Amino acid sequence: MTGDGKLWLYAKKEQVLGNYSNKKREILESSTSSEPYQARWYNRKGNKEDPWISLIDHHPAIVQGMIVYGESNYGGVHATRVLPIHNGANVFIR
Repeated sequence: MTGDGKLWLYAKKEQVLGNYSNKKREILESSTSSEPYQARWYNRKGNKEDPWISLIDHHPAIVQGMIVYGESNYGGVHATRVLPIHNGANVFIR
């Protein structure tokens, strides 16, 4: 969830964990849809910035500022199109 609460998603932990590359992962609900849907994410072994979690498929999400999580202080357009505009980010794990 972004700091201002405008961009958010809810997914099961199992959808985030594991190793995958540009694979569809299920989003139960988000700021863009109250119905379940899928988006392509990354969680590659050995990539410190993974997992990448986004509201839509990863590559369009970079351009459209819809990445909600990336690991290891990764910056670039992945972060600059979201974090400064939406008051940072909050991560909740249960």
